[in-house]
Amino acid sequence: MNKKNTNMNSKHREFKRQLSFILNRRIQLMKRTTPAEREMRRMLKYLGISYKSQKAFFHRGTLFIADFFLPDKKIVIEVDGIQHSTNQKQVEYDKRRTEFLESKRGVKVVRFTNSEVLETPDLVFDQLESIVK
Repeated sequence: MNKKNTNMNSKHREFKRQLSFILNRRIQLMKRTTPAEREMRRMLKYLGISYKSQKAFFHRGTLFIADFFLPDKKIVIEVDGIQHSTNQKQVEYDKRRTEFLESKRGVKVVRFTNSEVLETPDLVFDQLESIVK
């Protein structure tokens, strides 16, 4: 086996390892869907919007998984728990992720809190409808 084939096999193994990791992480997140995420899914279905749950994006070896991705609209919708506003590391991570998605992928990021989705669903629905239409 020559050096080129060895290098290709190594890259293929690494790609398969990363793909397996992504799929497993997405499955874990889908199994732990929050009530607010289930409500957001219901709203998107009611609006007839095509979406993907737990969409993976890569940037320089870092994996970002968006709660909802609307490919036709190039919009990411995040439904954030309390840790997204109280944990400084999470706040910084979310900021980096938003900057990457908006500047490198041309995707608009829209955030709602769990409490907004669950306590004022009519307001969230109205905002969502105006964003996606």
